[in-house]
Amino acid sequence: MVIGVPREIKNNERRVRLTPSGITAFVNAGHKVLVEGLVRNESGFHNY
Repeated sequence: MVIGVPREIKNNERRVRLTPSGITAFVNAGHKVLVEGLVRNESGFHNY
């Protein structure tokens, strides 16, 4: 399954719907996770 993680659309919103550990769990279960580029930069999570 392919799972997409979009960025928030509200102004000045920096939340992320999945943390790096959540993404790792999906990948370890055999799924592919796509994270929108700006989410990584604005959230403070740089190890996606």
